[in-house]
Amino acid sequence: MNNKKTQMKLATLAVMAMLAVACRKQPTIPPAIVNEPENITTVKVTLTDSANTANVVSAAWRDVDGAGGNAPTIENLTLAPNKTYLATITILDETKSPVAVVSDEVLNEGKDHQFFFQKTGTNISFSYNDEDGNGNPIGLKSKWRTGAVSTGNVTVILKHQPGVKVAKPGDINAGETDLEVTYTTTIQ
Repeated sequence: MNNKKTQMKLATLAVMAMLAVACRKQPTIPPAIVNEPENITTVKVTLTDSANTANVVSAAWRDVDGAGGNAPTIENLTLAPNKTYLATITILDETKSPVAVVSDEVLNEGKDHQFFFQKTGTNISFSYNDEDGNGNPIGLKSKWRTGAVSTGNVTVILKHQPGVKVAKPGDINAGETDLEVTYTTTIQ
């Protein structure tokens, strides 16, 4: 009888141990942090003549209803020849209230972002006027130097480059494109 009692106690203890293990709270694994792309409704380039700060030129690309809706509106840039302009890029998400300033996020995540500037047909050169914590360019602030009278396009490209951003001048082929806007540009 003693043997049966011992077996019953052992069986009861085994069942209780299994229940305790089965009922133990399993550790929760936090969800992966996903850096979702921002909704971009406006990309504004503001250029201030370095010799005459009262001379300010700006152009905006706007797509307030987002992708797939109405076509965006794009303003043209008209610049004077042989000038140096200090350029600032402002990116907004106007679907939020208050309006979200996406360019602030780009600055805060500067080590993962870089603007690139491309030209076709227009006599202009670009240099960076800001950098991330590693000393690499971001491009929210830049210098645009115009040359002789010409007409063409300037394309502003923002690349998201976490873990792949390289030293100056950067690599336009690395990472994903967050935005690409082309402004018709006249130097006259």
